[in-house]
Amino acid sequence: MRSNELFGMWQNTRMIVLTAVVAAMFVAVLLPFKGLVIIPGYTELRPASLVPLVCSLLFGPAAAWGSAIGNLVGDVLGGMFGLGSIFGMLGNFMLGYLPYKLLENLFRKNTNATSYLLNVIVGILAALACASVIAWGVDLLGLVPFPVLGVPIAVNNSVVALFYPLLFFLLHPRISKMKLLYSQVIPSYQPRSGAWAQIIGPFLVIIGSLGALSCGILLGVVEGAGAIKLAVTPFIAAVFAGCLML
Repeated sequence: MRSNELFGMWQNTRMIVLTAVVAAMFVAVLLPFKGLVIIPGYTELRPASLVPLVCSLLFGPAAAWGSAIGNLVGDVLGGMFGLGSIFGMLGNFMLGYLPYKLLENLFRKNTNATSYLLNVIVGILAALACASVIAWGVDLLGLVPFPVLGVPIAVNNSVVALFYPLLFFLLHPRISKMKLLYSQVIPSYQPRSGAWAQIIGPFLVIIGSLGALSCGILLGVVEGAGAIKLAVTPFIAAVFAGCLML
């Protein structure tokens, strides 16, 4: 299960169960804060971002799928369901996917040998990718300007990224004893190797996320929506391409 873990995991019963558990936890933490609205109908204060980040390092791809599904269910139950939910799913999928993939590909570290600083770095990169994709998609639909949505999502998720390693370090030994870490559930899994996975893929994710967010904010203030679509879309394409290489 090397290059197709995102789809191959659906053949493993325990990974499917973990996906459901992640989705349920995401919804359980998300719904109580739906009243603390930042952008009506689109985003709110989200300590629930802890779930994708922590679970990414524990459960691998189950965290990505669970976060995407949980975000969709949260939108439906919280009265925020709409076309923007598509990009909400994509963004939160990345929030659960990128931390463990960047650790193993960019830093060549597994989740048993990580430091607080490395966890924060991959968490913030995932947070910026999540914010960029959601803000770009919702702006593309003409619903909310990029800066209005991108800034609060990036700030919220980045703040959460500063604290999630503490919860991860607390849970990791307990999950390990239960034999539910991704590396224990599917011991045959090995990360990709080579320049595409270790250098080019991470580079595209990082440059794409930083470029999309900075261009989206600056152009949203100076030039307007048309310039955002033209300038930000290549950066978003780089993020998606990079994710496929990891």
